[in-house]
Amino acid sequence: MPTRRAHIPRGLRLVGEMGERIAAYDWAATPVGRMARWPSSLKTSLSLCLASRYPMFLWWGSALTNFYNDAYAPILGARHPDALGGNAAQIWYEIWPVLGPQVDIVLNTGEATWNESVPLRMERNGYLEERYFTFSYSPAVDDRGAVAGVFCACQEDTPRVRATRVLAQSERQFMALVESLPDIVFRLDLELRPLYVSPQVEQLLGIPAGAFVGKPKREAGVAAALSDPVTRAGRRALKSGKSTSSAWSLNGRELRTRIVPERDDAGVIVSLLGITEDVTEFEQATAALRRSEQTLRAADRRKDEFLAMLAHELRNPLAPIRNAAEVLWLMSTDPERVRETSEIIVRQARHMNTLVDDLLDVSRVTRGLIKLDTEALDLRSVISAAVEQAIPLIDSRRHNLQVELPETPVIVQVDRVRLTQVFCNLLDNAAKYTPPGGSIRVTIVNDADDRVEVDVVDSGEGIDAALLPQVFDLFAQGQRTPDRAQGGLGIGLSLAKTLVDLHGGALEAASDGVGSGSRFTVGLPRLPDTTIVSSMDGLVMQPTAPLRSLRIMVVDDNVDAAESLAMMLELDGHSVIRAHDARAAIALARNERPNVMLLDIGLPDIDGYELARRLRALPEVDAARLIAVTGYGQAEDRRRAQDAGFDDYLVKPVEFESLRVMLQPDRASA
Repeated sequence: MPTRRAHIPRGLRLVGEMGERIAAYDWAATPVGRMARWPSSLKTSLSLCLASRYPMFLWWGSALTNFYNDAYAPILGARHPDALGGNAAQIWYEIWPVLGPQVDIVLNTGEATWNESVPLRMERNGYLEERYFTFSYSPAVDDRGAVAGVFCACQEDTPRVRATRVLAQSERQFMALVESLPDIVFRLDLELRPLYVSPQVEQLLGIPAGAFVGKPKREAGVAAALSDPVTRAGRRALKSGKSTSSAWSLNGRELRTRIVPERDDAGVIVSLLGITEDVTEFEQATAALRRSEQTLRAADRRKDEFLAMLAHELRNPLAPIRNAAEVLWLMSTDPERVRETSEIIVRQARHMNTLVDDLLDVSRVTRGLIKLDTEALDLRSVISAAVEQAIPLIDSRRHNLQVELPETPVIVQVDRVRLTQVFCNLLDNAAKYTPPGGSIRVTIVNDADDRVEVDVVDSGEGIDAALLPQVFDLFAQGQRTPDRAQGGLGIGLSLAKTLVDLHGGALEAASDGVGSGSRFTVGLPRLPDTTIVSSMDGLVMQPTAPLRSLRIMVVDDNVDAAESLAMMLELDGHSVIRAHDARAAIALARNERPNVMLLDIGLPDIDGYELARRLRALPEVDAARLIAVTGYGQAEDRRRAQDAGFDDYLVKPVEFESLRVMLQPDRASA
């Protein structure tokens, strides 16, 4: 809390925490000026605001200087107390497109506005959230009676709106459930006339549900065999004021009717709600609900286990990265030790990147966003590429790997990258869950004319019979040991199955039980041997040509990220300029005239898209190459970058070889 307290002029009553803050604020530096010169109208409006226990604020003058009371502070969230004395449009910039027109109405016409339960996507605590408010903007007049600002009383309706939505959703779900049940649900008035009868009554009686509403049962053509038991149960419910039930028979079926009194807020019975059900079907439905509950609990358990695994798996590479960094600090004079620790950092960083990529793939799968880029390929080359990727893990665990492929091509129409990912996941899974020194075999076992099957067989831990039906479920894994020696997030097999399904194939798992090893079979449609096969040459990485020295600007508000990237570029022979916000970048660009600029998108003052547009407008760097560097890699992000004027796009963490390609003489500006 502030301690300095200025002289309080007459007519201004400052109470509460905000009164103390207003008293201590340096108003001379704001558009409203020193308190001693405040008009009586401002002092009166502000005194009323501060005295109220209802959330209120006052925006005064053309600058809409912000005042508010204690009750309004929680609505501001993390913006409190810095919002005091600020400009309203800047404070609520993210919702100003909604608030601004309301303010204009008050300032221009002097008329008040009323808004009830308005949804606002606002940032109060460091993240966007949708909240609901009811508020009225009223004109605040100066000493001459002219509109000088906006006075607002508001309340947050978010709990009520959400409760209303939950209630409406519950009602919809209830009606959907009622109409999906095999039972008859009905509502009766106090004279036992139906107000509502579910459609299932027609299946039992052959009379449409609409024929019942508002009529006595006899008038609707209901037989006494049905009418009498329901009437008796209804009368008992009205007399006792409690729930009643009645068991009876109709057409050889055993039925049960249960009727519950419905009351208003005063506790007076206003109607009866009943259900007539076939007991057998009810028991079946109950059993189904129990199974659904067990499934949800199992899914929830797997989710909790996954989150625990994720935390563990992300900590694993962080430890060696941190330790390696300490070694680099302590052993910077030992080139060999520097090289070894650098390799640890790179290897573990790539492992973390793989974990993030797996999570992104799962996100794409669950949202149906994975698209295949298929071509005719020799399946043998895909398997060989997967083996090449998996061999470091297989060798590290001293497994014996056998790959048995036919001598002739096996042609399939597949996405090269995704199918390689499938076999790599299967091989990694086999390597992880096979004790050191085990065996792994990959073979094409069914070389038919229109279909091909590939087996990945290991001598490992096997799969428990209880787990086998869920082995392809997301986050499903077998029994975990405390050391988590196998690693992984439990998503590889689920992702592999989804990718195989997208290819029109099938992925199946088999095991004779724990300790008996596992077999995973990938089945794919096969093309005729005469099909023209795409070349694999495109997968060969070509070394980049030596680079000439460039003037490169790195712009990133993360100082460590900017510095590490700049260091790599300087080691590559370039001159590097660093900037940590957009305004500094614009100033340096004018003076330094870099050839290439690497821009982070999420800058604190101006985002990278707007910065790119402004840089493109500078004659000093209008020919420079702009490269976006960001953690967002979706197609929409790339499109926005292109529209903003970027020439290239890199997703963090940056693969330096990819950046070197972009800096080649035929691509970078002179």
